[in-house]
Amino acid sequence: MHSPELGLAVLDSSLRLPEHRRPLLNDLREHLPARCSRVLALADARAESGTESILRWRLTEAGIPFVIQE
Repeated sequence: MHSPELGLAVLDSSLRLPEHRRPLLNDLREHLPARCSRVLALADARAESGTESILRWRLTEAGIPFVIQE
């Protein structure tokens, strides 16, 4: 099993794929176990790197606000 932060990095990256190849979050919510809900809630296509996604996960888990650059 992989860490939630790695899952978030992969999910964020996949949301940046061309529209016809990116996952549908509603489908993922329906098919993934409940333990994945926090990762799905934080998924954001604006994240530009896996490192940013992992940092966002860790800061959020620590209760520290994080704003994705635009």
